[in-house]
Amino acid sequence: MVTQTKELIRRTVPLRVKLSPVVAERLDAIARPRGLTAATLGALAVGEYVERYERIQRTESQN
Repeated sequence: MVTQTKELIRRTVPLRVKLSPVVAERLDAIARPRGLTAATLGALAVGEYVERYERIQRTESQN
């Protein structure tokens, strides 16, 4: 789920990800109606994945 916040997010560290043409088209089809570029949606998706992974790790370390 993509959430928007009022805070300014600076993305200054480049990360190159190669996608198949089909996946790139699918990502663009999801991003475009939301007013995002595929790169921005990709950055948000990676950020959400990292947050979820860290939350799971914290939960597992508490058990």
